[in-house]
Amino acid sequence: GIHTAMSETCRNAYTIANYLEKMNSKDKDFRFMAVSDLMAEFTKNNIKLDEDSERKVVRMLLRLLEDTNGEVQNLAVRCLGTIAPAVREYNCENVVDALCENMLSKTDELREVSSTALSSFIKAMPPGATSTKIALRLLPKLHNVLTKLTCESSAKNEVIDIIGEVLARNGTTLTSHHSETERVLLSHVVAGRPSVRKRAIGALAHLAVAASTDLFNHIVKEIVQGLSQPNAEARTLVAALIALARACPQRFATFIPEVVPIFLGYASSDDDEQREIAINALETMIVRCPKESAQFYGKMEQQLKTALCHDPNYSYDDDEDEDMDGSNVDAEDYEEDEYDDYDDDDLSWKVRRAAAKAIEAMIETRRDDELHLTTTFGLLLISRLKEREDNVRSDIFSVYSAIMKRLAASRSAAVIEVVRGQLPPLLKAVCKIMKGKNAKARQACFILLSKVVRAVPHSLTPCLPLLVEAAAASLDDAGASSQMKIDVLVFLEDALPNHEPAVFFSSTPLLVPSVSKCVRDMFYKVSSQALVVAAHLLDVLHAKEGGVGEVEPLCSAIFDKLRGDVDQEVKEKAILAVGVLLRQFALGEERASEMLRVLVDRVNNEATQLTALKALSMVVDSESQNASLLPVLPALLPLLSQQLKKNSRAVKMASLSLILSICRRFGASLGDAAISDFLPLLPPLICEADLQICQLALRILSISAVSCPARLSLSVPAVIEAITNLCRSSILQGATLTALLEFIATFVRCPVPGKPTFESLLDQLSSPVYADAQSALSRQSIHSYAAVVAAVAASEGDQKNAAKLGAKLAEQLSHVQATDTNRLFALLTLGELGKRAPEIYATAKFKPEDIILSSFSSGNEDIKSAGSIALGALVVGSLPAYLPFLLNQISTQPKRQYLLLHALKEVIAYEMALPEVDAAFAAQVDAVWEVLERHADCAEEGTRCVVAECLGKLCHVNPAVLLPRLKAHVSSPSVNMRAAVVTSVKFMITDEKKPIDDVLDTMMSSFLSAAGDANLDVRRVALVVLNSAAHNKPDLIRNRLGEVMPVVYHETNVRQELIREVEMGPFKHCVDDGLDLRKSAFECMYTLLDSCIDRLDMHTFIAALENGLKDQHDIKLLSYLILAKIAALAPAELATELTRVCDPLKAQLNVKNKANAVKQELDKNEELKRAVLRTLIVLNKLPESGRVAQLSELRAIVVGATDLRAVYESLEKDAKRGGFALEAME
Repeated sequence: GIHTAMSETCRNAYTIANYLEKMNSKDKDFRFMAVSDLMAEFTKNNIKLDEDSERKVVRMLLRLLEDTNGEVQNLAVRCLGTIAPAVREYNCENVVDALCENMLSKTDELREVSSTALSSFIKAMPPGATSTKIALRLLPKLHNVLTKLTCESSAKNEVIDIIGEVLARNGTTLTSHHSETERVLLSHVVAGRPSVRKRAIGALAHLAVAASTDLFNHIVKEIVQGLSQPNAEARTLVAALIALARACPQRFATFIPEVVPIFLGYASSDDDEQREIAINALETMIVRCPKESAQFYGKMEQQLKTALCHDPNYSYDDDEDEDMDGSNVDAEDYEEDEYDDYDDDDLSWKVRRAAAKAIEAMIETRRDDELHLTTTFGLLLISRLKEREDNVRSDIFSVYSAIMKRLAASRSAAVIEVVRGQLPPLLKAVCKIMKGKNAKARQACFILLSKVVRAVPHSLTPCLPLLVEAAAASLDDAGASSQMKIDVLVFLEDALPNHEPAVFFSSTPLLVPSVSKCVRDMFYKVSSQALVVAAHLLDVLHAKEGGVGEVEPLCSAIFDKLRGDVDQEVKEKAILAVGVLLRQFALGEERASEMLRVLVDRVNNEATQLTALKALSMVVDSESQNASLLPVLPALLPLLSQQLKKNSRAVKMASLSLILSICRRFGASLGDAAISDFLPLLPPLICEADLQICQLALRILSISAVSCPARLSLSVPAVIEAITNLCRSSILQGATLTALLEFIATFVRCPVPGKPTFESLLDQLSSPVYADAQSALSRQSIHSYAAVVAAVAASEGDQKNAAKLGAKLAEQLSHVQATDTNRLFALLTLGELGKRAPEIYATAKFKPEDIILSSFSSGNEDIKSAGSIALGALVVGSLPAYLPFLLNQISTQPKRQYLLLHALKEVIAYEMALPEVDAAFAAQVDAVWEVLERHADCAEEGTRCVVAECLGKLCHVNPAVLLPRLKAHVSSPSVNMRAAVVTSVKFMITDEKKPIDDVLDTMMSSFLSAAGDANLDVRRVALVVLNSAAHNKPDLIRNRLGEVMPVVYHETNVRQELIREVEMGPFKHCVDDGLDLRKSAFECMYTLLDSCIDRLDMHTFIAALENGLKDQHDIKLLSYLILAKIAALAPAELATELTRVCDPLKAQLNVKNKANAVKQELDKNEELKRAVLRTLIVLNKLPESGRVAQLSELRAIVVGATDLRAVYESLEKDAKRGGFALEAME
């Protein structure tokens, strides 16, 4: 080993000596190649330098900076950067010293090349101790160089850049030099060439990030003081304040009252460039310090409105009486040749553009002021679409687009009303531009109109014919760019489905040829976008009388693309367009069959199979049946059977959905061979691995049992075995269980050859309940077996077998040898029989209700719960008989209340799932309500939660009457009553549209007010309701967040008065009663980001999140998720607050494990560190993340710690592969 290491060292030394010798050559090519080869060796990590070789290489490269050949010089500069990470500390010092000395050389060339080399060297140095020591050595030398260089020296620029780089990397470790750096940089901000000033401002921003609060304040005050001087260099000093605000928004915020009036003063200056920079400053204040700037918004708005119209050297001739249809418009309007005499020295356009950008910033950041801003700026922006400068007009389009984008997210009725009022002048202005020759302006119009339609559907009706005419003309224009065509097609994609088809009837003769031509376009992006439009256009032609006569050009273009195109995106869009074509039009048997054959062929291609399956489903599900799949079924069904054997879930789902549609449509007319292909493949799909696939398979079997019972015969044993195994699943419920029970009922009723007898079928289906390993069955699986057995019995033609089964089960309950599993099964089956075949109990020798109630006395909790479920099922089957009985039991049996209320919950849940409530139940609603109301004020939390669920679900029956009754209890003196009432609201909120929503909307404020209740539990359940609403029905809370968010933010604080000490034997343990409440608050914040981010003030939101980043383990993890989500959804807002969130992340990375820590504690710390590193990967992608010193410090910590770096790199690889997105982090 020693011998190998020595030989390696000798070989390296020999190689280096060889390179050094060539670098000394008189031939410039030898010198160049030697440096180039050395760089290549270092880049590949092929070479390690000993101390002597390293010293020689460094010395030689420094010498080559003075080479007579420029190419060798430049390569030496690059090579210094390449070797920097490997150079030892003392050699780094030699490099820095030599280069600083060179920068004071008498020759310009050496000064410049040395400054460039130093910059390259410093940027390449890795973070760490060496980098810090070199920075301490270098900074004073740079100050010295900078003061000695003449004003004209171009090296000054590079030196200031290096100062900025050093400060960005090591600013916090250079505090002893900060004051001197401030003096040097400020002197260059106010003097010297513009390029020097600009760089000095950048370096000053880096200093500000690392500076103490006192030094930061001093820098700002010096600049503000400079602005008060006569003849101040206002543009430069304002630019410096902008840079400081961007670098340290939180610290700069304290100066807002002082600096904004100064900016407002300069914003009305006569000097256009001064005015521009002042408006840029206002924009920065709006974005970076929104909360503190709010007091000046009124004055800012006035200034921006004036500035947007500032065009003193041109008179616009407004023709206010112009017709909406643009008939009086001169075709030359809005053309650039109007302004040929325009003064090149006129800089007023800069003011207008700055104003547009500042207004856009207001719209982006002031989410709560959407109505006010739309009202204030909307019409003004529309009036400025006549702007003569292309760049400024483009920005004005962008601002109004931002208003539309915000509206599309908020759906605010009040803003929509205001926008509707602005549409006539907007459309007038747009139509005028459309008549002109300026293609760029027309393109901007189409982009804006797309956003208008998305925000306000049906809004373009008055002038759609004219807009469509302009769209067709743009598509037909031989000189139109591909991007122009795409933007026009995107507009048509938005306009066609968002207006009544009749509006387009007169325009189809124009649209059809233009869109058909674009479908055939050679550029795949144009073609694929045109195919999307073609599909919408086919819907319009379908609605138009005689539209079928216009279809041919579209039809042949789409079909040509389907057959011939190689691009994947075009293929997919063509397949879907053909699906629409076949669904909407009868194209003749021959042509339809040809298209269907191509679609079937596409099913056989892995790249297109999923899209082809969707298109075929469109055709077979069509009510019109313009094209029949019957001719292609012999080829299609075997293909579908093949897809069922594949691993792709999406393809399996699509294939099963298509088979289901085919079975529904053609049923008995399917051939034996076709059915025998796919039927045997269904039983293996009946399993818990994928319940959606299982459900589809069961539905196909149900149809097959009816339409072709004989063909099902061979699969019967496999199907019964699969069902028996499926019922073992503890997750079988909902739609899949319903599909299973429907199949059982159908199977029992249909004449399937070889079907088992009643007893045999029951024995097979219930065998696991009576098997030896029965204890492995969960209560849910026993319930599934009970439901299946009851379904078999209830589906028999006469009820004798069902009655016998009931009697046998009743007897089994009292049998000495019956196991708990047997009893559970018997109880649940008795209940299910009562639900499905209630008449069998009318003549029975036993009373099922008494048998079920007796189970409440069992010592086994599972049997008690099963009794509740069984009683609920019994009541559902015979409401008139058993509902009064149940209500009476609840009122008279206080000890059994919890179980009896559970039974009532089962009844209410069943009724809620029905399309319409049973008349027998509706008649008893008041009696049910009275019982629930009486029991809501219950001290026992479990009972109270059941009552709350019942109340919430019951309100669906008659919301207008029942909700006001509930609302009255929000102010009840009883804490228990308030908690129950607020909890009940959670059960009213579903993700589907329900009649209760409108009534609940009027009362939501009352229920949410409980978030400020004096009681902790009431506050927590109010936050749970808020979270549920944010997730399922954000519209219920969107306009109430102003009231409720301060309460949510308040609950993110750790409250010491809620932490108590509990003695556990010899140990003392802290219990935090506020923990659950804080968790609920952060859960709300997480959910609200998805559904209501447009209504959140991110500045306050992130301030509250900071609490979570310092909280306990679970809340920290949730806070990291929230942080990552903000990075994805509101990167600009987070970028301004990064300094706030970095410190808690740093603290977590620096946590050291205790010496006596148990494994659980070690695992938790490890989990938190991984979560921080994941978050850091996301934060590093933010805009301007490279400029945030605290984030750079976090990166340095990770790079400097081997264990952290390894984990970070592994997580980064996962992120690149898509291994963790937000979902994975969750």
